[in-house]
Amino acid sequence: MEMRGSFLVLLLRECFRDLSWLATLCHAGGDVGLLVTSIVPQTPFFWAMRITETLHQNMQALFSTLAEAEAQQPYLQDAAVQRGTRCLAEYHLGAYGRAWNRCWVVDRVDAWAVVLFIDFGQSATVPVQCLRSLDGDDFWTIPPLTQPFMLENGKMPSDLLPRLRDG
Repeated sequence: MEMRGSFLVLLLRECFRDLSWLATLCHAGGDVGLLVTSIVPQTPFFWAMRITETLHQNMQALFSTLAEAEAQQPYLQDAAVQRGTRCLAEYHLGAYGRAWNRCWVVDRVDAWAVVLFIDFGQSATVPVQCLRSLDGDDFWTIPPLTQPFMLENGKMPSDLLPRLRDG
């Protein structure tokens, strides 16, 4: 658990530099709406968006900024792709198609990069030559849209399932 937490803090610090927004997550209380974007199979961990007005505003700002900037962002040089590189890669949005989104290089194996799409909590393996530069801090002022969560005691509380079904 400690190694996973340390890695997550490293990733967030390298991407966003200022982690002051992280403290606001601890103050959520009562019922909250979550949109689960990714689960880690056979573990109690998952990634989700906490549904708030701030999330909606951040999504609009981020996606419009990325859509405007994407075409101007150069593809990364081969040597620039290494663990910790902040960049853009195409993310598959299901029926909505593909869109360029923020990601962080987790690892590199030959001509492939394993990236974490920090706004969705999803990882993917993509060709190195398909990554675009996105290192300017301006693109990283909006906190990640998803946060990691862990089920209490490693399992879902029995009283939660009926509330999930009811929405």
